[in-house]
Amino acid sequence: MDYQDERTAYGRLMYSLEMGWVRFLSGHIWLWYVLNLTWGLPGTIIGACIALFVRVFLCRRKPARYRMVREFDFGSNWGGLEGVFFIFVSRGMGDAWEEHTREHELGHSFQNALLGPFNVFLTFIPSMLRYWAQRLFPKRFGKPYDLIWFEGSATDGGHYYASR
Repeated sequence: MDYQDERTAYGRLMYSLEMGWVRFLSGHIWLWYVLNLTWGLPGTIIGACIALFVRVFLCRRKPARYRMVREFDFGSNWGGLEGVFFIFVSRGMGDAWEEHTREHELGHSFQNALLGPFNVFLTFIPSMLRYWAQRLFPKRFGKPYDLIWFEGSATDGGHYYASR
């Protein structure tokens, strides 16, 4: 569903900027690697630390390859998390839901390449807060998940790249 008309002017601008960025980077994936290992290094380091913790303590299976990232699967009924070169997805939610979550989390890695060190504050923390607010207080924060620009562009950007 297209929420662009319901977003603020800032949200429309950021969504459009990120979708253009995904289209460009999809054709120059080498640049995705370079940016995530330089400009986006803070997010990459956080993701690597999370991946190490998850691999040692939570995930007994070897992570699988999903496009250009490694996917860890563990737990159930909690959603997903992006760690730039690593994505974390819960299981038991159905194949379509898991694929949607993989694509969405992959989309967040494109945001890291674009926003670099600012990504932690512009998308990573707000995305986690939004997820938990909607999960814990669905009546108060029950708006569509992709309505906010950083979630909508992650979903649409990840789907765009994965379906190429």
